[in-house]
Amino acid sequence: MRSLPEAEERLQRRAYDVVLVDWANGMPAEADGLRQLQARTADGAVVALVDSSHAERAPLARACGVRTWWLPDSSDPPVRALALHLAAVWHHAQESTRKLRAGFQAVLDRFPDGLVVSDGAGRLLYANAAARALWQATGHELRVESLPADLRPGQTREFPLSHGTGQTLTVECRMVVGQWEEQPARLVFLRDITHRKRNEEQLRLANDKYKQTIRQLADRNAEIELFYHTLSHELKTPLAAAREFICLVLDGLAGPLTPAQRDYLEIARDSCDQLRLHVNDLLDVTRLETGKMTIVRQPVALAELLEKVAELMRPEATRRQIQLSWSCEPDLPPALVDGQRIVQVLTNLVGNALKFTPVGGQVRLHAGRHPDQPRELRVSVSDTGPGIPPEHRERIFERLHQLDPPGTSGAARTGLGLGLYICRELVKLHGGRIWVESEPGGGSNFVFTLPLEPSPAVREIMVVDDDPAIRGFLCDFLVQEGFRVKSADSGTRALELLHLQRPNLVILDLVMPGLDGEQTLREIRRHCSDLPVIISSGYAREELLARLASLAPFAVVEKPYRPQILLNTIRTLLQ
Repeated sequence: MRSLPEAEERLQRRAYDVVLVDWANGMPAEADGLRQLQARTADGAVVALVDSSHAERAPLARACGVRTWWLPDSSDPPVRALALHLAAVWHHAQESTRKLRAGFQAVLDRFPDGLVVSDGAGRLLYANAAARALWQATGHELRVESLPADLRPGQTREFPLSHGTGQTLTVECRMVVGQWEEQPARLVFLRDITHRKRNEEQLRLANDKYKQTIRQLADRNAEIELFYHTLSHELKTPLAAAREFICLVLDGLAGPLTPAQRDYLEIARDSCDQLRLHVNDLLDVTRLETGKMTIVRQPVALAELLEKVAELMRPEATRRQIQLSWSCEPDLPPALVDGQRIVQVLTNLVGNALKFTPVGGQVRLHAGRHPDQPRELRVSVSDTGPGIPPEHRERIFERLHQLDPPGTSGAARTGLGLGLYICRELVKLHGGRIWVESEPGGGSNFVFTLPLEPSPAVREIMVVDDDPAIRGFLCDFLVQEGFRVKSADSGTRALELLHLQRPNLVILDLVMPGLDGEQTLREIRRHCSDLPVIISSGYAREELLARLASLAPFAVVEKPYRPQILLNTIRTLLQ
């Protein structure tokens, strides 16, 4: 084609990848025609060819938005043909680069985090859509000077950004040094963490409130334990003296007694005995909750214990007109238990059974092998009483929880509501379990297990938490569950203890001053790659757990602690 109008007419019938306009062969330089040609060409793929003889046409072409290509000053047809071919190739390369850059920037614009690119002189080279939107929300123009001036490569900082509504955004930024369009550049990545910081603050306040509640509960629990201890000891001494003098009078050392006087004194002596049982219960609860209750294991024939308890409780059963019996499987091996404490458990269970069984009913003690656990024995106390409602079957082993005997109200209750709680704790100290099987109207069957041999060596757990209230709560709870516990108030102290002796498991707080939970876990893994760890935290972010995935085995238990979930997690990891 020899003219721009002719080229424009051809473009109306067919699309071309590139149009070469040869302004070096004498074709008139028509700016309007060049602009129209540029408008009709897909993506503006027009290249003006100029040479040194027509150098004045190059600025005109650029003013029309057209690329220029300089031809050699040669009229040789092969040379000009090669130059034209190179011009087309060059144009295709430029277009490919432009499209790649546009596609790359489109990807960056879809990136949720902001990106600001600047050169060494601080000139803005590029900002993606997220970065521009962040500054548009503030009502200010995006400038490199808006970023922290002291930001260094590889450093992560947080800085405030005033929002157009008067609020302040919190932005997290991180700078890296790299290349942008083949020149050195600083790339700053931006993330709006305002909501995250607000949530963290709410979690911090909630955690502070939780810690305060834990401290209050710990103080309250300490007060209750002190009250139990003081009350029991203050009552025991005068009670023993009162009973001793009553027995002296009953023995006639103070002179003869009338039948009425003897009846009154026997009632007083029996009341002292009942009160002494209550005081002993209070003392046992105090010892159990402070970890001072000890048991002395010896091989004991369960048949002897069952017979002893049956004979001890038979007068009460006779008085209530209830049949009391016991049985034991033949050739039952001895149990390794504290005989005195197991008698205490059986006496308490039989006493409750007698209290809830109607006249003419039956109470039966039985001992035998566990059907599913060959290294355990199973002991049961069953009755023909009214049974236990479903909503009370778990709670009856709690401290101070009581049921009303048949035909009575709460005012007729006897005892302190500590008996079954003490039974449960004593059975757990032996490494056993206790539960109840009952249906309303079908009687009750209290069952507990005892080991044939001592439980495995006591497992040791290290508790690492900077909060003394939480640390104390965990230590007390774990001691009650039969574990040996040592504690550390920091990650540094935990590592020191770990070098001295390795525990079986570590409970590690995630947020601590100094060496935090993540850093402490990494140090632990350097020396103990297979040590089970429980990470405790008020919240667990997915990115944090992803970072810690290589440090397994570990489990996560969220605060506030739910004792049964924590205990199940510990047992699972120790297995």
